[in-house]
Amino acid sequence: MALLNITVPRLSVAVAPISISGTTARSAALTTGLIRIYSTVDCFIKFGDSTVTATTSDHFIAGGAIYDLNHKTTNFAAITSGGTGTIYASELV
Repeated sequence: MALLNITVPRLSVAVAPISISGTTARSAALTTGLIRIYSTVDCFIKFGDSTVTATTSDHFIAGGAIYDLNHKTTNFAAITSGGTGTIYASELV
């Protein structure tokens, strides 16, 4: 019988909280291709390079939900449609 080897991603040690509001906010540089996102409020995110900016037309992230996202970029930006909150980004290794 063959054994199945399953690799489960683990959270990195560093969690990067980013204050978000109606003005776009950008993450620090990302080093892995898999990231876990949690936001305290509904927001919109966009992945890109170190100049990326988010608008309310970008990908919707529901507040209180956890998303594991695969990306091939170095940064992401987030924005709310009103109000303020915090988005937490953890790289998975």
